[in-house]
Amino acid sequence: MIKGKKGTAAIYLFMLFIVFVVLGLSLGNPLTQSIGESKNSSEINCSNVSDSDYQNRAVCTQLDTFPFFYVGLIFGLGFIIIKTLGR
Repeated sequence: MIKGKKGTAAIYLFMLFIVFVVLGLSLGNPLTQSIGESKNSSEINCSNVSDSDYQNRAVCTQLDTFPFFYVGLIFGLGFIIIKTLGR
């Protein structure tokens, strides 16, 4: 049995870490699907972006990189919580 405030805090922080990992894994697929649908819409059409259309090119680049940053941010928050366990 874990005694003391430090042990109890460690258990709660580990549970938060697990929540962030599950959240990151569960949001990866729906996020990718919604971005795929928005990239292939008639307004943006990321498969046919010309060099002169910088605004559409910027939007398509943002849509391509957003899932990696979002899921990475969620995992990063989880690892920050684990890092606080080491103190």
